Amino acid sequence: MKSIFRTLATAMLGVVCYAGVSFAATAIDFTGTTIDWNDGNNYSLGWSFTAKTDLYVTSLGVYAAPEFGTGNRVFLDDTTNRTHAVGIFDSNQHLIASTTVSNADSLKGFFRYHDLGNKVSLTAGATYYIAAAMGADQFTWNTTDFSVNPNITYNGSYYAANPSATLTFPETADDLTLVTNGTFGPNMDVTPTPIPAAFWLLGSGLGMLGAVRRKKS
Repeated sequence: MKSIFRTLATAMLGVVCYAGVSFAATAIDFTGTTIDWNDGNNYSLGWSFTAKTDLYVTSLGVYAAPEFGTGNRVFLDDTTNRTHAVGIFDSNQHLIASTTVSNADSLKGFFRYHDLGNKVSLTAGATYYIAAAMGADQFTWNTTDFSVNPNITYNGSYYAANPSATLTFPETADDLTLVTNGTFGPNMDVTPTPIPAAFWLLGSGLGMLGAVRRKKS
């Protein structure tokens, strides 16, 4: 009987620990911006990262610069109906996740996020590229207190060299990465995938406990 409770305790500890770290969190973050900029070209720009562990992407976001006069962080490009396509590409340039972000989506920090609905899996050790078609809206660079989610490695900024109004793979490394932490248009929320062993132990422990109770009755 003691072994059953020991199994349950171990499993519950694992599940609780998992629950404590499984909430979705932004991939990159900062406390302030110093430069918001757009040269009028329709760039797809973003950044590369490597997953340190198996992850789920739960939502994708796009930077929303403050509106002049009001300070409201909104999209202003009427040519895109004030929306932006954003997506994640694998290292083979395959688009594995995408959505459209609008002013109706929730603002969290400096980005507006759209829920993917179905989570997208990222593989530990694999490198990916996240990009947003920014249109005429501004992106930001030279941010302050830049930080990176501990579940990924930030590899630097990238952009699509040929301007396009549609979302395009960002194949070119951004020279600004050499002097700042990067240029930012897209962002994402990520969460580690579940720990199967902990949930298996919990199920096994509950099963054994149920068997003991049935035997006693």
